[in-house]
Amino acid sequence: MLFRSLKYKVLLVGQRTSDGTRSQLAIDKITSYDQATKLYGAGSQLARMFKSFFDNNRISDVYGCSLDDANAGVAATGSFVIGGTATKAGTFVAYLGGERIPIAVTAGMTANQIGAALQSAINADTGRQVTGTNVAGTVTITAKNKGEAGNDFDLRLNYYSGEELPDGITCTVNAMSGGANNPLLSSVIAILGDEWYNVICSPYYDATNMTAIENELASRFGPLRMIDGMYVTSRR
Repeated sequence: MLFRSLKYKVLLVGQRTSDGTRSQLAIDKITSYDQATKLYGAGSQLARMFKSFFDNNRISDVYGCSLDDANAGVAATGSFVIGGTATKAGTFVAYLGGERIPIAVTAGMTANQIGAALQSAINADTGRQVTGTNVAGTVTITAKNKGEAGNDFDLRLNYYSGEELPDGITCTVNAMSGGANNPLLSSVIAILGDEWYNVICSPYYDATNMTAIENELASRFGPLRMIDGMYVTSRR
């Protein structure tokens, strides 16, 4: 007797950036992070979601559906406020979303010079979901996409043992905040029809979107449709 297991089908929903080639509310099967970057924009919320997905799952069929930022959306911001002048050589180690960014510091470097180097290192990787801007040693970090998810983006210094600020340098980290007004999942739900996705994943956990997806999943679970599934989101 031959048994066949159910082949899981996953839909990732998130925001695009303007340099993506695919318009919003189009559903595509995605087979690589490079493809997602091209369709949805380097450093976009949705492209980064696909990076995380492919880092952990190379088996399940996965599809993408992008959204534009909400018209009233606000991008989250945070900052590294650097002060002082280095009295000894060392390494300034920043972490953005878990990614380590080391900055070589020589004796005599000012806060502004370290900030400029950090800005350059951040923006050199267009795949990051944030950008950096230095003004007199204060490096402001801004999410590329607008909305609440940017508030959960982690900023920190010196995560591992042995990492410490160079002598003479101070730094205050201000967490990401101020992101507001997510796009609406209802626009995605409207185009899904009865296509069966076992897992639907997006970064939206606000009450409006949670209510919309809960109602849709309840309908899918019912006897007239029988295409049940689950919704996955996260919050730091």
